[in-house]
Amino acid sequence: MSITSIDQHRFDTLKVELAERLKRWSSESLAIGQCLAEVRDNEFYVLDGHERIEEWAEHKFGIRRSHTQRLVNYFEVFEDQTELEAPWVPGNERQARPLKKLASQERVSVAEFIATRYGGQATAEQVASAVAEVCPWRTGQTAKPEVMQKRAEQRMRTRVTNACQTLAEEEDARTFLQMFGPSPVLEKAWRYLNAMAVVEGWK
Repeated sequence: MSITSIDQHRFDTLKVELAERLKRWSSESLAIGQCLAEVRDNEFYVLDGHERIEEWAEHKFGIRRSHTQRLVNYFEVFEDQTELEAPWVPGNERQARPLKKLASQERVSVAEFIATRYGGQATAEQVASAVAEVCPWRTGQTAKPEVMQKRAEQRMRTRVTNACQTLAEEEDARTFLQMFGPSPVLEKAWRYLNAMAVVEGWK
């Protein structure tokens, strides 16, 4: 297939037109989400004999139930980010999806990451990747920092308890050091625990 200058000009024109229409589509999606959110919050759908916003929107306008919720989520996330003056806000509904499950401050952290890493121009896939990197506990990859700290403390308590139980059974310092690894600090800790074992009657 041969491409002429006329074809190239038409293609360039279509790209500009498509970009402009996509911008309007995004802004319209945001406005639709805002309207739906207001109908939901005020339960206006009851006036048309419906029990839920999703079934009202589907019956009245043919909007799929799942898409109704996504449009509302898009508006809520956008509004939240705007109020917090985040350096980046989602430009469409798909970009907002990974942010819905985040707390407000977590969204700001993700926005700052996107602004720095992608210059504020991120795809929906890049937004999801940013969420996974900034808030991995939200994607099931790891726990929240405070949860991780509690788990670490619990593990240490368990190890110390096990060490004390070992001291109650035998006096060999090597058993304790093998559990934790040799170091001058741990040798002092063993001597302390050994003394505590005598005082507490563990041995």
